[in-house]
Amino acid sequence: MKPYGLVLSDELQKVYLDFKEKRDFDQVIVRQLLHYYKGSFLTNTAQMTRLGREMSPSMEQQLRSAGLTTQTLDELAGKTVYKIILSTGNNMFPYVNIHGDTIENNNRYHTNFSMLKSQKLKCLMAYFLFY
Repeated sequence: MKPYGLVLSDELQKVYLDFKEKRDFDQVIVRQLLHYYKGSFLTNTAQMTRLGREMSPSMEQQLRSAGLTTQTLDELAGKTVYKIILSTGNNMFPYVNIHGDTIENNNRYHTNFSMLKSQKLKCLMAYFLFY
């Protein structure tokens, strides 16, 4: 299985799938999402079911074979490289709000940690320093 960078909240996953499938989507959210991260996102069958999305038989089989079925978003995030969940409103670790979190993307493919006051940033710094 290829390494996945992070997880999307249900709202972001829905908007991202609409974008990928060329459906009507929120352009502002997609712009923010792609500004933040351009890698691969991890999902499971439970999230797709919550969103009411039909999966192709091959996608469903791939997710089931990988054991990606009933995990919570937090559990899914634990299986990713960055161990975070992008969202549109939650700022509590492991969530990162794409509309103004304290972690800022500077478009040079690295993250600028401007403030180390929040527990989330301390956890992220510890992760990157020790792993």
